[in-house]
Amino acid sequence: MSDKDTHTYLEINGDFRMRELDHNDLEQFNALLQYAFQVTSYELFQTGWEQEEIKYAKRPILEDAYVLGWFYKEKLASMIVVYSMQINIQDNIMAMGGITGVTTYPEYT
Repeated sequence: MSDKDTHTYLEINGDFRMRELDHNDLEQFNALLQYAFQVTSYELFQTGWEQEEIKYAKRPILEDAYVLGWFYKEKLASMIVVYSMQINIQDNIMAMGGITGVTTYPEYT
């Protein structure tokens, strides 16, 4: 069974499929973040990061946040990260989502 068959897609539009990312998407997730925010492995090495640390540094995001991505033929093309949190507005605790990691490869814009 392929990965395509094991995921629940929220939307399908031609060859594009939207779904939540999971730990199996870590490599594509890191690649898109590094590309979009122009962080190179060389720069990370220069500041003392080890290869395995770089590989797994963003893993907690996939575990603690809701990461939604558009995939084109199984390649991550675009994503958004939403952290669940609470805020206090005039003594009322309310749920909210903090948005970060909004990224898209240019060929998919």
